[in-house]
Amino acid sequence: GAGAGTGADADADADTDLGVSLAWSLHAVDATLRSALVPRSHFSPIALREGLCATLRRRAPRRRKLVVEYVLLSGVNDDIAQAAALADFIKPIEQACFVRTRASKRTGVLVNLIPLNSHASAAAR
Repeated sequence: GAGAGTGADADADADTDLGVSLAWSLHAVDATLRSALVPRSHFSPIALREGLCATLRRRAPRRRKLVVEYVLLSGVNDDIAQAAALADFIKPIEQACFVRTRASKRTGVLVNLIPLNSHASAAAR
């Protein structure tokens, strides 16, 4: 799920800024594929992204950072088209995290690409 809550939870997180870092286990931009990969997720990636962006914009500028976790599954979510879709999908998040005065000039978004460690009993490779 998203590191930021939805609805009232997101508002509470933004107002109290407990200093926590945010991470989102995304794994797929496509809602159907994400639902298959993350079956307990009850919200679409777009709905989660919009709530997350709203929360990020309300955080103190120095706290506008996010790690997007993306496990790479061979033949499932690792092709060039999906990489391009991911890049397009996170643009609003980059805008929500952007701080003009950030010394590094980075967006504040880190995409952590995690190759699946395959083993004999793993269904995916």
